[in-house]
Order: sequence, then structure tokens, then C-alpha cells
Amino acid sequence: MVKPKTIGLGIVVFVIIFLAIGLLMLQMSQTPQKDEKQLIVADSIFFLDPGGYWAFQFDVPPGVSDIRLIGHFSASGLIQAWVMDETAFIDWENGYTVKVLEMIEPTTETNIYIQLQASGSYCLLLDNTPWVFTSKTVDVQAKLYYTIG
Repeated sequence: MVKPKTIGLGIVVFVIIFLAIGLLMLQMSQTPQKDEKQLIVADSIFFLDPGGYWAFQFDVPPGVSDIRLIGHFSASGLIQAWVMDETAFIDWENGYTVKVLEMIEPTTETNIYIQLQASGSYCLLLDNTPWVFTSKTVDVQAKLYYTIG
């Protein structure tokens, strides 16, 4: 009597795994890849004059998502910080009351974490204008993070 030939279980499992890996690779090649970028907005130590301010301007390109400004600052005395768009910054410089995206109350040290909603031109402002008789030394690091795709 002649026995029929059978395919071993190992070969069947191998073929199924091979096909699954192939389908996964095909799906991954068709899925747009997201790429996180970062941009240094501020990385410096500087002297802030009595009644003065320091502005770090930065741009968020169009078509990006998950936009975050993350950082830290410390100062030798109380300062306040603001994040605003470029138009608000120009108005603020000219003495107008403006709507800001984020206000950090007067402090000597804090972390910065701000979620921005859209592309555009922005400003991180470190403000000593309320303190007209005292200068400050400020150490600031801030990075802009966003995702392309």
C-alpha cells in the first residue's frame, strides 16, 4: 500500500508566518510615517535689564501636528513669561493689552510645557517690565517639537 504524501505541520506554520510578515510589511509601506522634529527656540544665559524683556521668536511650519513648546527657565529674581503669537507681541510692544496663549505668573524658576494649536509665528517672552529697579540674570532652554505627516 502506498502512503499519501502529507505536508508537515512545520511547513504550514512557516508559510502562515511568512504570509503574515509579508502582509504586515505591505501595510507598513502604505502607512504614512510620522516624523517628529525639534527646533531650539532658546538656549542661553543673559542679563535682563530693569524694566526690560527678552523675546525669542519662532515659527511653526504649516501642515504639522502635535506642536509643543517645552523647556525651563530660572532667574535671579521674579520675572514673568508669556507665549503669544507674533501679532500680539507687536501689539504688546506698542503698549496694547493683548490676548496671550500662555501666561506664567511671576516666579524665579519654572518648567514650560505649552501645546500650540496651529502653524504661525510665535514669541516666548521673558518679562521684567514690572520690576523697574532690579536687573535679573536668566537661564532659559526651550525647544519646539512637532510632528510631520
